[in-house]
Amino acid sequence: MSKSKKQKCCTIVSKIIFGHLGVCILVILYCIFGGFLFEYLEKKNEIYICYDKRNDYRNLENKTFHELYDILNAHENITVKYYEIEEMMQSYRDGVVSIGYTGEDCSAFGKPGGPKHEWTFSGSLFFSVTVISTIGYGHISPKTEWGRLTCITYAVLGIPLVMICLALIGDTFADVIKFVYYKICCCGFCRSGYPPFVKVKGGSTPEPTTTEKTLIMTKAVEFWKKNKVAHSPNPSPEPNTISDRIQKIKSNVDDNSEKDYDDDIGDENGDDILLSNISVPLTVTLIIVAVYILAGAFLFGFWENWELLQSSYFCFITLSTIGFGDIVPGTDFEDPTAQLRMLIGAAYMLFGLTILSMAFSLMQEELTAKFKWIGRKLGIVDESCDE
Repeated sequence: MSKSKKQKCCTIVSKIIFGHLGVCILVILYCIFGGFLFEYLEKKNEIYICYDKRNDYRNLENKTFHELYDILNAHENITVKYYEIEEMMQSYRDGVVSIGYTGEDCSAFGKPGGPKHEWTFSGSLFFSVTVISTIGYGHISPKTEWGRLTCITYAVLGIPLVMICLALIGDTFADVIKFVYYKICCCGFCRSGYPPFVKVKGGSTPEPTTTEKTLIMTKAVEFWKKNKVAHSPNPSPEPNTISDRIQKIKSNVDDNSEKDYDDDIGDENGDDILLSNISVPLTVTLIIVAVYILAGAFLFGFWENWELLQSSYFCFITLSTIGFGDIVPGTDFEDPTAQLRMLIGAAYMLFGLTILSMAFSLMQEELTAKFKWIGRKLGIVDESCDE
């Protein structure tokens, strides 16, 4: 392989690795790695914790039984015994709640009919996503020393990686939304040949910049040229001979090819200039976020049998990275589809954070443009200042 081909291959590989696709793949692989890692560190410990809880419960049960026996055999009146038994039962209830033992058979952990593991691959993957996305539900957490140390290291490396990924993909999605908004909302003006009307940063009717004026004049001239021949009072006579017709066809082909090439370059540059000046309204951005939240609300509401308000609350708390953890999908481990719901929930979180990053980018541009426009109107910002 020649040196130039090796350099070309290295360039392509580096673009993939450090580009948007490479960062996304790296985040996905990092989450999968975390799923396997935390499953390995915490799954066996669930059985040990179960046995510890059972032993604590049995000690509490024996202690309560002996106290009850002593109270009943004591030579006291009935009223005193009643208050002592009531106090003892209150202490017993508090101890049972504190221990958290529910009476499961620890020897049957992970077997059919026995207790289900929380630290499965899907549960560990879900936990990994909540860690690096800073949502942190808290419904499960590492209990071993190695698990907690690993969680710290995993978060320190993963959180910056996710923030970089969200920033890159969010900006790309913002450009896509602006392009779609430009094409859909301005398609009628584009087809007519007139300069498309777009909402330019800085207000609804700002003074166009020099670049925008040049672009408008260019498109106006192109529109006039297209309609000049059709409305000309002295059209050119039709060629009479075959050679004249062949010559005209050749000249038309050359002119059209050159014109198309120039038009392509002009349109491409014009689209880039206009796209950089497009400002998507806040209402459009908020509608996109609301639609995504409602889509997740209907999906999780159907799966988990939640009410619409409850599922909408979960989606909003998740995407805003508040992450209370009071409502979490896929916690019914008796349901065979619980693992699938956890995986889809993890994907919903990652993609939703990207949508939110895109929304923040669009809203920042819109609000910045609004404040600049107000500043120009008040005379605080110079009219010639574009930045």
